[in-house]
Amino acid sequence: NLSKNWCSLCKEPYNSWDQHRGKRDHVCLEVLFDAICCQARRWKVDGLWRTIFDKKMPVESIFQANDLVDKLRREKLIAALLYLKRKGIIFASLPECAGVPEGMFLRRYTSARAFVSRGCFWMHKMVAYAVTHIFARAEAKHLTAFSQQIASTYNCETVWDLCNFSSLLAVPLGFTPCFFEKGSLVKSILGELNEHIDRVPSDPLRISCSGADTVLADFVARSIIAESIHLRMLEYVARVEPVWREYGFEVIKDQRALDFLPSIQVANLEHLLATKKT
Repeated sequence: NLSKNWCSLCKEPYNSWDQHRGKRDHVCLEVLFDAICCQARRWKVDGLWRTIFDKKMPVESIFQANDLVDKLRREKLIAALLYLKRKGIIFASLPECAGVPEGMFLRRYTSARAFVSRGCFWMHKMVAYAVTHIFARAEAKHLTAFSQQIASTYNCETVWDLCNFSSLLAVPLGFTPCFFEKGSLVKSILGELNEHIDRVPSDPLRISCSGADTVLADFVARSIIAESIHLRMLEYVARVEPVWREYGFEVIKDQRALDFLPSIQVANLEHLLATKKT
């Protein structure tokens, strides 16, 4: 908070600083900001580009590959989901819902609701494990807040839309699942996958299922979790990076402030200024 009653990280005013810094969104931005400022990098931007040009690769192909990699990854996820649906492993979350009135999807298909709570629990478990490794130095409140944001219904709805899960539903013309239904169906899919993966050895497998189907189900579940983390990280990095640059320039103006910063953070700020001059 460089200005009075103004959070430079969230870019919004506040009445009470103690209440504002306890907000989940502010805590998540704080995690990314600390990770950018206080963790050493294993590469530099100028060095990365230099290696690319040394190989004489056209710049256009780099940006084209960057645009296609997300698309190809999500198409692979959709293809795997379609296969599991045809095999009957996913049967409640992606039903044939022709003629279902808007707003009645989950209330009519109660079998899908049964898997929502199971998928929600499993999603929190997998996300917490991944976030703990991504932010190894973060505190418990940071990890909890970030995990909650990743597993939120809003984020799951974004996964549904960007991965085009609607293409797997035989919906009537003009029908669109609402915000809550999209997020809940993503968790329901995870619940069905967890039910199939965690099947005890004594339970008889479906006749049409095999060990390869279980491996594919695990791949789909991990891909959905990876998409959820990836999308949330993209949003927060896009919001934090401009603040980091502004913060770096403000601190570097007062050389005495560098004495209170960790050596790693000082090195990052000096590299930032050198990049700006060039």
